[in-house]
Amino acid sequence: MTIYALLASYNRAVLTKRAVQDLFSGAKAAKIPIVVTLADDGSTDGTADVVSLAFPETNIIPGSGSDYWAKSMQKAESYVRSRFDLHVGDYILWVNDDILLDSDAISRLFDWAKTDPDAIWVASMRPPDGAGVSYGGLKRSGVHPLAVRLETPGDAPKLVDTFNGNLVAIPKRAVDSIDGIDGNFAHALADIDYGMRARKLGEHILLAPNTFGVCARNKKPDDQSLIEEWKHFTSVKGGGHRTSMVRYLRRHARTGAHFYSSATYLKWWATGLTRRTLRLRDRDIKHG
Repeated sequence: MTIYALLASYNRAVLTKRAVQDLFSGAKAAKIPIVVTLADDGSTDGTADVVSLAFPETNIIPGSGSDYWAKSMQKAESYVRSRFDLHVGDYILWVNDDILLDSDAISRLFDWAKTDPDAIWVASMRPPDGAGVSYGGLKRSGVHPLAVRLETPGDAPKLVDTFNGNLVAIPKRAVDSIDGIDGNFAHALADIDYGMRARKLGEHILLAPNTFGVCARNKKPDDQSLIEEWKHFTSVKGGGHRTSMVRYLRRHARTGAHFYSSATYLKWWATGLTRRTLRLRDRDIKHG
């Protein structure tokens, strides 16, 4: 078995270096060979140089500066699949560069993978305060194709429908079957799309027990206006980026992609206005 780890980075030199170090250390402890490929999307903080200096064995793929997560990960995956001869038993491992892996994360994840080597294995992350789960496996939770909920890991593996791409192990057979990360997404939704495509092909996606590291949820500043929140939601890196959303919905909604996208935006505004009203009410009560 060889692990082919893929990461995407942009201007997070310290975090990226730590993530790469965690991968090499974890694989060494697990006694599993690892190949690390980093797609650096035009970082201006020297990320690529920092990683290359510390870990010269890392493959660095330069980006255009506008590749974001999806295109960066697609480039890294394409590089590995074209340059290396993956064998049955090998895995591609998705890794976000902002996670702090547990020292035994690689060992535990691939110990579980041995129990079902044909499955895609998803590892959950916990927030810095250790309460609950911040990222991991997702289950469908409604008729809307984007209606998913975060699944809490248990003491045994759980079957899930798709996943966040923070730490995911994909066996070579499934990699060939699914045929690649879709780099035409901007940033968000590419990981959820990949999982949904996998399930349509009959792949089993298993959520490994417990958590494997720390990763904080992206938090919006409390002082943002509703318009500022909307701009972030619909931006290239937001979950409501229109091009990415319509691409996802056309693929995973049987009919009515534009209906579902409109419904998503209407729900966002209804929720946002309610949240804003409650926040103002609480502020008025606090100040008498």
